[in-house]
Amino acid sequence: MGLEDGIASDLDRYISALRNGHIRLRDREDVLIWDKDPGGVYTPKAGYLAISQESSLNEPRWWWKKLWKIKCPPKTKIFMWCAFENKVPTWDIMKKRNLLGPGWCCLCKNAEESTIHIFMHCRFMTQVWEECSKMTGIQFRWDGPSLEEAWKTWISYPAYQESISLPLLVIWGIWLARNSSIFKDKEVSPEMIAVKSINIFTAFRQKSRPVKIKNLSIVEIEKSRPWGFFDGASQNNLCGGGALLYFSDDHFFKIAIGLGEGTNNYAEILSLKMLLAFAIEQNVKDITIYGDSMNIINWTKGTQRCINLILENLLEDVLMLISSFETFSCHHIYRSQNQAADQESKRGLLLGKGQWKITEFQGAQSTVINHEPFS
Repeated sequence: MGLEDGIASDLDRYISALRNGHIRLRDREDVLIWDKDPGGVYTPKAGYLAISQESSLNEPRWWWKKLWKIKCPPKTKIFMWCAFENKVPTWDIMKKRNLLGPGWCCLCKNAEESTIHIFMHCRFMTQVWEECSKMTGIQFRWDGPSLEEAWKTWISYPAYQESISLPLLVIWGIWLARNSSIFKDKEVSPEMIAVKSINIFTAFRQKSRPVKIKNLSIVEIEKSRPWGFFDGASQNNLCGGGALLYFSDDHFFKIAIGLGEGTNNYAEILSLKMLLAFAIEQNVKDITIYGDSMNIINWTKGTQRCINLILENLLEDVLMLISSFETFSCHHIYRSQNQAADQESKRGLLLGKGQWKITEFQGAQSTVINHEPFS
């Protein structure tokens, strides 16, 4: 039997199977039909009924009703639903659909992008929650093995009952920042996401007692005695420190320091330590310090306890240096007022551990100062 005879035989068997299945073969062209409706024609009503019947067979999820009752923009609730169902088009999902892309998280550039990473474990997400904590005075915790578990813990924690919608707004802000970075090549800071999330949350807050939001107004800098700013930066576990020491508006120092490996809090407290040490070298007796890290400010004031052993040892060094001043005060400012120190901390990331880069400004003149590395 030849090849053509074999094909003809297979075709005969296929046609016979169609007939036995009570399928009528006609000479007309094939057409699409909606098999979930007796008339074979799709209508919005038929589609809605089909979806309703399928969803009624699914076991109810604990968060379904809770999510839709929250007072916040509807799009954030819809997006949270997508995140819970793992339907957000992150790169790991896009790969399964055979779509090409970078694959890595554009916010931290340190891990593969997935729903659990970008909305739970990403360093950028952690920084956003730190900023939210600074602005509200509440130490927020957002962690768990999954988004569902994190939110379940959140809504069961009494202190968070008045801010039940905040995770939805933060997650939506994270997604907008991610898209802005990919499609517009524009970076959005964690502080900006926190500010927008808090503002929207305030507008849509529940009728219960509102969360106290700290005033975001500009702090007036006290210039009757020397004053300074400090900031720390941490990227890919590499730290840099930045500081400014002012004697007057026309006479000041810019300081960048390489700090080696560590966390953001490590960079912040070590930057403060280096600023105080440098001020003592310059024979400063009275000083006012400003920084945007609420944790470090509270630790130096004793209003918050440091529970990290390494940071606690550094805090003891800082307190020892503070005792050397005749007059000392430390105040929290927001990042918008700390841009110069932030810029120096970014420069510190480029320096080797222990290296200083100090520039003195006097009027229109500037002088680079060599400084011995610190150990």
